[in-house]
Amino acid sequence: MSEQQTGGSAAENAALRERVALLERLLDEERRLFAGGTGVVFRCGPGPGWPVEAAMGNVRGVTGRGPGEFLDGAPFAELIHPEDRARVERFLGEQESRGRDGFVQEYRILLPDGAVRWVEDHTVIERDGAGRAVRYQCALQDVTERKRFELAVLGSHRLMTTLFDGLDLSLYVADMDTHEILYTNEHMRRLFGKPLTGGICYRELQDRDSPCPFCTNDIIRTLKGGIYRWEYGNPLVGRHALLMDRVIRWPDGRDVRLEICLDITERRQAESALQARDAVLQAVSLAAETLLRGTDWGRDMDMVLAALGRAVGVCRAYIFRNRLAPDDTLVMDHAFEWCASGVRAQIGNPDLQGVRYAEVCPRWARVLGQGIPLHGLVADFPEKERTVLEAQEIKALLAVPIFVAGTWWGFIGFDDCKRARIWSSAEVDALATAAGIIGGAIQRRHVERALRRSLDEQKALFQEVHHRVKNNLQVVSSLLDMAARRLAPGPASEALGDVRQRVRAMALIHAGLYGGPRFDRVDFAAYAADLYGHVSSLYPEAARRLSARFLMPPLELPLVKAVPCALILNEALTNVFRHAYPGGRSGEVRVGWTSPAPGRVRLFVVDDGVGLPEGGAQTPSGGMGFKLLRGLAGHQLDGRLELRGGPGLEVAVEFCPEPGPEGLEPGPV
Repeated sequence: MSEQQTGGSAAENAALRERVALLERLLDEERRLFAGGTGVVFRCGPGPGWPVEAAMGNVRGVTGRGPGEFLDGAPFAELIHPEDRARVERFLGEQESRGRDGFVQEYRILLPDGAVRWVEDHTVIERDGAGRAVRYQCALQDVTERKRFELAVLGSHRLMTTLFDGLDLSLYVADMDTHEILYTNEHMRRLFGKPLTGGICYRELQDRDSPCPFCTNDIIRTLKGGIYRWEYGNPLVGRHALLMDRVIRWPDGRDVRLEICLDITERRQAESALQARDAVLQAVSLAAETLLRGTDWGRDMDMVLAALGRAVGVCRAYIFRNRLAPDDTLVMDHAFEWCASGVRAQIGNPDLQGVRYAEVCPRWARVLGQGIPLHGLVADFPEKERTVLEAQEIKALLAVPIFVAGTWWGFIGFDDCKRARIWSSAEVDALATAAGIIGGAIQRRHVERALRRSLDEQKALFQEVHHRVKNNLQVVSSLLDMAARRLAPGPASEALGDVRQRVRAMALIHAGLYGGPRFDRVDFAAYAADLYGHVSSLYPEAARRLSARFLMPPLELPLVKAVPCALILNEALTNVFRHAYPGGRSGEVRVGWTSPAPGRVRLFVVDDGVGLPEGGAQTPSGGMGFKLLRGLAGHQLDGRLELRGGPGLEVAVEFCPEPGPEGLEPGPV
């Protein structure tokens, strides 16, 4: 061997020794660290009990035995807890038969002092060329603390599920990613009538093929444990619930959705019933207003039925009225109807006219006649009734009797042709109120008809009275005229003419009442214009020289006031035409009235003629006319007469246009 070769070998050997020393230090450090940890690695054979062949790590810390005792003692199988041994053997056999080379399982081992320790076993199977197991490489990890925590959580979970099963509300837990139902309580299982655990929530609970568009998973993820409340009506079970969703931690460590469902169906039904009742009451209010103010009975009833039908949400609303057939049998006639869009009307159905209660629906006459509403599902009605109603496609019906003046008049009915509807007591009560209003309106209509007939009779009577009074006054006027013609011109003839003119003034009052719209009040403006025309026609020469100016705002006077006012106006105008403009003089006369104070009228006739003689020795129309004016103003009108001279003459009277207190009429002149 050469010197160069010897030197090279020595250097290589030195480098190899350094690497070996480094490796040994690393292995010693690994053994030291591994021995102080919570794991142990060992190898055992496939023989009975799996005898241990080699071991390293913290053997004592994990098994409670020293390395020598662990190697030379009983086979490893005897260290496994007796309650877990069969399960471990069965699991190992399954893995071998499936050709698995590695697996993980958990079980308990017994320490020499009888204590129990949980371990997690990672096993690798070594096989020969034929695939048979020849050795097991096992790594045990002490997981006792973890298992204690898990068992505590599991125990709490079991307690919690036991409590949940006793709650009178539905509750379920679902995976937020896969939507798998992990747990449902007993109440929810009864509600859906089947076990739900293991199913997909949107399939089992909503009958959908994909996640629900209203799923709250994304919402509750952002709430960081907070609760999201919402309401939902589930058509699968026909219930409405207040839902409370939140994220919770499941025992396996994943985040899941917990949903608690508080059934509020009855509350929502009550709320819906109250809303329906309020809608019906609003329709009832509209019905009352329509029937009280309306004048077209048919149109008004159609409007009322439409409002009630829409408020109740039915397909038809209608009214049947009762009558007696010629043989005194009680029958019903279809009188009014409203139908929702797309619903076949029955108002023209001849089979619904003259329907005999005794033959078709005797129960209706008995129930409705006692004032009791009749309602229910048509499928539950007697066969005769059902035949008639099903022909109209009615599924549910409500009939409320209508009474007029204490007598059963007919009924208002409501048909639902789309659903088998159960009528709430609130709806029935509200519609009974509507039937009462309709009955009151019908009674009012009957009373109005009777009053109208009575008024028509009174109108005819008053017309006849005024007509006869007018005719009689005209006869008296004609007699006075005939008497005046037989007299020579002079005071007597003039006095008869004045009386005739006064009678004519009163006849004009009754003529206006006979042809006017009322028989107790006179349109005095129209009357004053007529009277002026009549008086001026008696004095045509003076009338051509006079111009008239009228100040006559609308004024209606009762008959007891109109007659004295007519006589006063007649006297004043007669005085103007006869005495105010002698010698062919011309001038202006003003006629009218004003209201000097509330409830007072001042009637006046003003001329610009010669006025009263000096000293007032002569009075209008002679002495009798002046006395008549004072008597009419004071006794008939309970007013005050005014005579004002100067340029011309003003004759005025101020009075109250209505009768005195307690309806007392004025006294005689």
